[in-house]
Amino acid sequence: MERQMATIRAAGREPTVRDDDHDYLGDYRGASGDSGDEIWHLERGRGAIHISDNGCGTTGWLIVVGPHRGELRGRDCAVHPAFEPYVDGHGRRRTFGTWYLEWLERRETAIRQP
Repeated sequence: MERQMATIRAAGREPTVRDDDHDYLGDYRGASGDSGDEIWHLERGRGAIHISDNGCGTTGWLIVVGPHRGELRGRDCAVHPAFEPYVDGHGRRRTFGTWYLEWLERRETAIRQP
């Protein structure tokens, strides 16, 4: 959110009240015109790599910078919320490593079954 506010200020505008669903989308449109939507979407995904489309507008992301680096997060693209952590059955946050090892185990099990 701080980066979004800095981007708006760099365009010579003061951010308005944050919209919970769209995090200053109107400000981006006002500051950047037709490019506002594209810039807003790029800022929202900065520091994460889109790794999966999970159906019905939900997506999976690998966080690559910051304190949550290595964690997997999800997002419902229809409402553009913040990234939500993936958790295992014990409530622990999933990392790419834990997710990948579980995926390999499922594949190995599937191959061994007739």
